[in-house]
Amino acid sequence: MKETFTTDHLDNRHRFDAWRDAVCSRLINAEARQVNAGTFSGSFGYSMGHVDIAHHVSQTALVWQRTTECIRRHPNHDFYLGYVRSGIGTLRQNDNQSRVSAGDVVIYDAATPFDFAMDNVAINIVHLPRQMIEKEAPAIARLAGKTLDLSRPGMTSLKQLLEEAFVFNAESENTFLAEQFANTLINMISVSVNLQKGDDALKLDLYRGW
Repeated sequence: MKETFTTDHLDNRHRFDAWRDAVCSRLINAEARQVNAGTFSGSFGYSMGHVDIAHHVSQTALVWQRTTECIRRHPNHDFYLGYVRSGIGTLRQNDNQSRVSAGDVVIYDAATPFDFAMDNVAINIVHLPRQMIEKEAPAIARLAGKTLDLSRPGMTSLKQLLEEAFVFNAESENTFLAEQFANTLINMISVSVNLQKGDDALKLDLYRGW
């Protein structure tokens, strides 16, 4: 099932709070604030099926923070992969800091605090249940807060699949084919994560998981 939310029909004073609540209730609960006061415009789309995919757009500068208190009140141990379609930002998590711009792919972990500053960002987000993704890509936690190396094998194909995934309408397809598409996406993410360069500790963790 697909859901779409936009602030276009709301009075400006209610837009940001409504957009933030839509994102938090369907994707990941975090604290959010606008960097500058003024007119806000945003949209949010969410597709629920064999794999959950979101697309959110904010036409302003803002900061998402998943704090220790937020984690305590709203436990969530899953990972999220973000494909930045436009805009710029900075993701900080687990002593990692990454500048992101259009075309970048990042990993973040809901189980530990993060800070994601965004400026006019449009981003596709894939929800990755922890138990499932760590079985296929056991070193993924080491990449939280990092942009993936786009020069590594699989990344070009992954980005193309991420573009197609949000517009894919599982409800209009055969159930088996919709599940097959979702599995292909998860497998592509796992392979791309496993093929990322890393230090010796990352490689050891990866091999130990197999």
